[in-house]
Formats: sequence, structure tokens, C-alpha cells
Amino acid sequence: MNFSETVILVQSENDCRIDNASQALHGALFNALWGTELDEFHQKELRSPFSLSPLYSTKGKISGRFNAGGTYVFRFASGNNNISEKWIDKLMISGSLELQRKRFWIKSLETWTSNLQEIKPCSDVEMFFISPVSFRKSQGVDLPIPCPDYIQNHFSLFSSITGEESCELKLTMLEGKTIPLKFKNHLLIGFVGRIKLSFDKSVKYPLLTHFYGLGHNCAMGMGSTIVREISAPERVSVLWREFNWLPEK
Repeated sequence: MNFSETVILVQSENDCRIDNASQALHGALFNALWGTELDEFHQKELRSPFSLSPLYSTKGKISGRFNAGGTYVFRFASGNNNISEKWIDKLMISGSLELQRKRFWIKSLETWTSNLQEIKPCSDVEMFFISPVSFRKSQGVDLPIPCPDYIQNHFSLFSSITGEESCELKLTMLEGKTIPLKFKNHLLIGFVGRIKLSFDKSVKYPLLTHFYGLGHNCAMGMGSTIVREISAPERVSVLWREFNWLPEK
């Protein structure tokens, strides 16, 4: 199984405002791929989870207002390299991205892939939530903090992918704040910041959070996560630091 991450820089054609840029990005992805990979997954009920971040300014702030000629960035990560490749091909061919009839030119694009064999198991993992992470407690009720019990529930999916037995985790550090992410008709509150997790033994499955995200609505901008222990190419990790997604050690 291959995992992939792409960091895309775009330039706004005009001054504009997009109230729900995360939903707009999600719509652009589905519009580009409908009838290809995504259609196939829907028919087979084998939807591959992925993580799509909001649009950020070059200072690492989630943006809703965009200036003509301004540069903005987002990241897309997935456990299915076919989806990533097809969307990248579409973006490179068109040279632009249209969000609610506002055009953003593709300025640059960095992508890389990994597989299970290349991911090294760890007993201590540090995660940076660059977009709000929230967990669905019950219908209409969300928990906007990274509670270990809810994290463990999400890790059960990841451990089934790696073939590892899920083990006890401890939350050893939490630092951050809650912020809202605006959607079309409502706000969702989530946690941004960093946490450290400790496990009884070295395992791979927590590191998959880097590609799948954590919590709910990861496909629409929430729970986008950078895992420090993931070994990405320097050209990509430089971008993480440049946009304040990953602090220096």
C-alpha cells in the first residue's frame, strides 16, 4: 500500500472572499475526479479516506479572504496514491483551480509517496494539528479536544491497515487552543496545536495519521495532521516549517 502527500501553492487571480474555502476545495477535488477513481470507490463502497487541509496564507493562517496575486497553500494526503496522481494530473493540465468561480493559478506543487515498509515504528509520536481536530461524540455533538479514548478508536482503523495489534496509548503532552472552521451554514470548533503520545511498544499505525488525518470531516478541511516522525523528503519538510505547520525541534 502506498501513501502520498502533496503540498500545493496557488496564486489568487483576483481579490475575493470564500466563506467556506474548505468545502470549496473538497468540491473541486470531487469535480475533478468524478467519473474516475472516486466514482469507482463509490460503486464498490471502498472509499479510501484522505485528508484535505484548508487554504492557508504564507504565514500559516487559515484564509477566507484572498488578495490578487497573493500566494496561498494547502496539503492533500491519502492512503490511495491513484487518487493523488489523478488529481495532480488534472491540476497540472489545467494550470489552475476554480473555487466558487474564483480562479487560483497553480504556482508550485511538491508531492511524495511512501509505503508501509518505509515507515519506521515508534513508541513516542508527536503530532501537529494544523487544522481543527474534532471527534464525533454523538449525532450533532462534537468533542473539540484530542481525548485519548477517541484517538484510540480512530487508531483501530489504522492498526487494521498495518496489521498490528492496537496497544495502550498515553497522552503525555498537549499544547494548543480551540478555533472555529467556517462552513457554509455553520461553524465547527476544533483543536489546533500539538500533542505527544506514548505507546507500550514501537508501532507504525499512529504515523498513518499523517496521511489520513484524525477526527471527523478530514476530507473537508478538519484534522489535517503533520507527524514529526514521518520521514518526508527535505523539499517537503522545508515547506512544513516555512508555513509554520512544523516547528523546529
